[in-house]
Amino acid sequence: GDGIGFTIDAENIIYGAGDLDLSGYMELVKDFEQGFTTMRFVPYHPTKLSYEIGLHMQVGVEYAGKTAYLFTKNLDTGLYEFQTTMEVSEMGNVMVNTKALTRTIAMIVD
Repeated sequence: GDGIGFTIDAENIIYGAGDLDLSGYMELVKDFEQGFTTMRFVPYHPTKLSYEIGLHMQVGVEYAGKTAYLFTKNLDTGLYEFQTTMEVSEMGNVMVNTKALTRTIAMIVD
């Protein structure tokens, strides 16, 4: 189903990621921008990290092969910053590397 996954280098788990609270939820953002389906990950406890994590958004296999634009919310400025453009995988997954557990938006071209 739709959801969130993370990748963290094992070395980082040893040096502080073990206490990281990754809980949050993903939601569809209706009518965000015409021509796009938009999904957002919202962590319960946004935080800056001293290491990079991979945030994987399972947007759905119905979007496989479509182009997605990913943005993360800067915790200092409160503004969303463009991170990457990618094709939704055949499993319906998009991913962004980030040094903050923060709101993340995936805008998928309809």
